[in-house]
Amino acid sequence: MLILTNVNVSDVQAHEAATHANVTLGGYQMDRCCPLDEFKAFNVRLEASDIDRLFLLNCGFAAFTKGQTCKVADVLPGIVPQERIRNVADKACFPVSADQAILIVSADEKCGPLIIYDGNHRAMAQYLMRKTVHDVLAYVCVHRNISEWGFVPPLGRIQEQ
Repeated sequence: MLILTNVNVSDVQAHEAATHANVTLGGYQMDRCCPLDEFKAFNVRLEASDIDRLFLLNCGFAAFTKGQTCKVADVLPGIVPQERIRNVADKACFPVSADQAILIVSADEKCGPLIIYDGNHRAMAQYLMRKTVHDVLAYVCVHRNISEWGFVPPLGRIQEQ
């Protein structure tokens, strides 16, 4: 992942509002384990190798992945006909453009799992259409306790040593 710039949480929230994000930073009880004022935020460009640590939100998306891992790399090709994915694939430009940047949380921007909290359908369509996440633009918000949030998939949790 290439960090393009450090940004403020307010910049991320403005993007959430502009894209009508279903899940927002701090929402769905995220703020219980991760206070908003403790997040670091970055504007990033994903690299091909990030696919190994990129996860969908654990709220129904597991069913779209092989073995229910929630890993974007495990997204099943058979979901393409699903209406929402097909609509995204028909309308989106790939790689996903800045105005549709994917929203991600992580415990560590350098090597931690990357959990998509909004833009899951865009990420699935991107991967299914292009077989890569290289050059996808995203916001990554980092908090050391994000693994405590209930929507982080089991494989995406960082275990305390």
